[in-house]
Amino acid sequence: MTASFTEILEDVLAAAGLNSADPHDVMTWVERTYGHPGDLRPAGHPREIASATAYLASRRNGYVTGSTVNIDGGSDFI
Repeated sequence: MTASFTEILEDVLAAAGLNSADPHDVMTWVERTYGHPGDLRPAGHPREIASATAYLASRRNGYVTGSTVNIDGGSDFI
């Protein structure tokens, strides 16, 4: 989840008893609101994003250029 997404919904999530800083709570809200889960379970954690970032910045990554890499657990649902 992006910071802007959770900031916009902070009051909405709080009213539902959910924490906007917890990825699992955010995805629970998405499922309740849209009627289907927006991720492939489980929600991502910073360490998972960090490992992909480290690979992309490393010398082992010699062939990924000019690409957008979605590291979002499949949450591109909209």
